[in-house]
Amino acid sequence: MNVYLNRRGMALLFFALVFIVIGESYTDGPVTNYQAAILSIITGVMPLWMWGYVWIGVGVACVVGAIWRNAQPAAYGLCMFLCCMWGLGYLAAAIFVPDVPRAYSGGVTWIALAGFLQLLATWPDNERRR
Repeated sequence: MNVYLNRRGMALLFFALVFIVIGESYTDGPVTNYQAAILSIITGVMPLWMWGYVWIGVGVACVVGAIWRNAQPAAYGLCMFLCCMWGLGYLAAAIFVPDVPRAYSGGVTWIALAGFLQLLATWPDNERRR
């Protein structure tokens, strides 16, 4: 099998590393009280350690998308979906959870990252004809 990493594939490898590290941190142990307050909306859906495995799974999907081009749309879609969910969870915490006054900044950052992923996913790749 001839593997050629295009620019979108290389970006997916970068995000694979980021998502796997984030996921590992959520499966690793306790969080601070401030983090627990911010993540209270998200952990109301599923425990944090399970979310960690979701992050790791999306990271693995990014590796698959980097190697197999046909999987790139799905990998980018999963990344965007997870970033939007995380961002909305942070924004909901900023509104509904007391004592987390700056949670909105994390929410906006995650949603902006989802927008950047959308830009990367649709970026044309200038490939040489072989």
